[in-house]
Amino acid sequence: MIEASNSPPRVEPLNPKHFHLLNSGKRNIALPWLQSMLFRSWLGQLENFLRGAVVKKNPICFVTLANEKLLALVVLTPYNRRGSCWLLDLPLLLEPSKGLSELEVHQKIIQLSIDLGNIRTRSWLLRCFSNECKKISLARELGFQPLKYFQCWTPPKSTENTHSYASNGSLPEGVYWEKISKKTAPLLLHLEKAGASGHLRQIIDRQTGDILDQRKSSTGILLEKRGHSENALIGIVAHPETGLEVATLELLRDTVWDERIEEYLPIVLFNLVKSLGKIKIKTSQDDENLNQLLLKLGWDYSHEEILLGKTLLQRQSNRKITRGTKPLEKMLGRLQPQNPPLPTPTMGED
Repeated sequence: MIEASNSPPRVEPLNPKHFHLLNSGKRNIALPWLQSMLFRSWLGQLENFLRGAVVKKNPICFVTLANEKLLALVVLTPYNRRGSCWLLDLPLLLEPSKGLSELEVHQKIIQLSIDLGNIRTRSWLLRCFSNECKKISLARELGFQPLKYFQCWTPPKSTENTHSYASNGSLPEGVYWEKISKKTAPLLLHLEKAGASGHLRQIIDRQTGDILDQRKSSTGILLEKRGHSENALIGIVAHPETGLEVATLELLRDTVWDERIEEYLPIVLFNLVKSLGKIKIKTSQDDENLNQLLLKLGWDYSHEEILLGKTLLQRQSNRKITRGTKPLEKMLGRLQPQNPPLPTPTMGED
């Protein structure tokens, strides 16, 4: 712990006056991103103010300051259009704090950001690396519970192995890649729900419109046409990233492993890396088939992430009785005899 600070840290929404407080060593890297985030944060605050009048797409950014220094920032991102679930990444530390440990800065900015944001939501999501034990403990103290584990992958350093599996980089006839659209969004939503527990599905509360908001040039779904029907083999959606990171994509598939994925996915990934370069792929830790296939293709395992969540939804008994109705006990009481039943006579044997 460093010596006490002259002024206690405070949390404020991001605004232009914070830019000149940025550490000179990080200014060239973070300033363009902060300028973009400022505009989006203004839109996000407006969307939050209008409540149900508009869909919620933009994040809200908060910063922690002390002694005219920018210590940390946190971004709250709506996870669906209705704003019933928000994603909050662990804060990005910009400057060491005097008088507060790193975890104390995290706790302060997270709690105050939620309060200052006046976000009326019923569920929150938070993610962090699985080896960040102290941050996970902090999240648990704030009421978050682990919901899903992800394995993160980066492209092979050499494309030779991947290229050999991808052959000439073209899909066979009847199999095609289609971008996210109103037509394919329901199929992608089905794949997303297939890889999530019932509790997670309840928390994220997503619909097809939320999948449409994840459209990027690299996202889409692999379809195979059989007669008049189309089978969804695998999908790729973009994860909302609030930090200074490369594009993060998640692989989705149905619950039953389809062996055709081993033939077609290498082609999709090869074309993806060829067009984007630096990317990060996420898969479910429980999906052994998909993870083994990525290893076989030469993808490098990077790290493991945990998605944690908490919800304000509680089961509450409805104690209010509708006028004109009676409790069940009173209704059944009329069927109960007022006096003890008399013994039933029996006939003796002749």
